[in-house]
Amino acid sequence: MELLTLNSNYQPSELVERYASLLWTERYFTTGDFQLVSTDVERMINLIPLESLVTLRESTVPMVVEVHKIEKGPTGPPVLTITGRSFESVLERRAAVKVAAANGPRVEWIEERAKESDAAYQAIRQVLGDIERAPYLPAQLPNFPNDVLPMIDLIPPADYEEAPTELKKYEIKPGSLYTSARELMTINHRGMKALRPTPNGNKIGIEIYNGADLTDIVAFDARFDQFENATYLLSFAGSSNWGHVFSKSNSQTVSKTTAPEPLGLDRRVLYLDVSSEENVESEEARRTRGLIELYKFNVTAMFDGQISEQIADRYNNDYFLGDIIRLDGEYGLSRNVRISEFIRSDDNTGSKAYPTFEVVTD
Repeated sequence: MELLTLNSNYQPSELVERYASLLWTERYFTTGDFQLVSTDVERMINLIPLESLVTLRESTVPMVVEVHKIEKGPTGPPVLTITGRSFESVLERRAAVKVAAANGPRVEWIEERAKESDAAYQAIRQVLGDIERAPYLPAQLPNFPNDVLPMIDLIPPADYEEAPTELKKYEIKPGSLYTSARELMTINHRGMKALRPTPNGNKIGIEIYNGADLTDIVAFDARFDQFENATYLLSFAGSSNWGHVFSKSNSQTVSKTTAPEPLGLDRRVLYLDVSSEENVESEEARRTRGLIELYKFNVTAMFDGQISEQIADRYNNDYFLGDIIRLDGEYGLSRNVRISEFIRSDDNTGSKAYPTFEVVTD
């Protein structure tokens, strides 16, 4: 893989060479990250300074350089480790606040939208501002002018409903903008991605999106030598599929799927006490809070190893992060799974590229 710096217009600029190792991971539900290790300390620090952006030629994802760590021992050359995360992580630099503290007590922020991801998108629009969407969407001025990030093009989700026929109330919880949006998006299985601009562009796109169901089109099959050096991990340990949510004055059960209520050993119950929290007295608020916790405890289905070069090359063309495919493994491991990560590594043992998966529960 080829690591590239990005210039002031966020276009690929200089090729980064002569490093000891590079690990690049893109994720659907959380931010991706990278790690570069080099003994050429001074050159790398100047080439990839803190707060600069990098990408791969094989990827559309930009990442922010966040950490320079230099280790110098009694013998041998100093070692530099550079790490960073995908660009959507900059939403952590903004707060999910609708009214400034100096103007009075915190005001509860409720968005009436068709679904959770629409509420998350609208919250991001209100914090960052979004006047370039007009006339496609009403222009949105930021809650606070200085919170604008002018290098971002906030792309509407493909299934976003500006004027839905049925509205539900969703709380934009106080905290970082990324965390508040991320919790809502997880409930209806949405991911968030950052995209470097087209050759003629100069803004980084951020988009909330939904993976496609490709189970009838794309399958990875270990029986046809599509996997090499494979390790399979399938576990129900620590997972939950049913929840009891208790607020101060009421309670209810929550399920993460529309399937019949699980019974016997298939039933894995999570207890959640939110009685110390505010704004969880409505049925919808408790449901939202319960689902946020339930989706932290999913069934594990992972593949670790190297897939064939032909399969890896299909990434970003035939399949992408968040897409649901069929995994036909050996030893009876056949599942519909969501592509939750795509990992690339390059070191003295060679280059590898492979996805990891999450079992689809609904």
